[in-house]
Amino acid sequence: MAESELIALVKELDRCWTERRFDDLRRCLAEDAVFVAPDGRARVEGREAAIEGYREFMARARVDRFEARDHVATERGDA
Repeated sequence: MAESELIALVKELDRCWTERRFDDLRRCLAEDAVFVAPDGRARVEGREAAIEGYREFMARARVDRFEARDHVATERGDA
């Protein structure tokens, strides 16, 4: 997948969770998706676990504004 396609996918993912369209996240995530925290300590494995993580975060958090910029996207299979 080209970098521009990956960035478009990430932007759609961000729209889904910020708009609380959690079921739509399934279109953005592979079944075997892996999320790794920047410090490498926290790790979430699997699409359903990732979606549940977004649900839990949004149940606790109040997001008044979210802006992602300066995207850099790479496709890796070794997370």
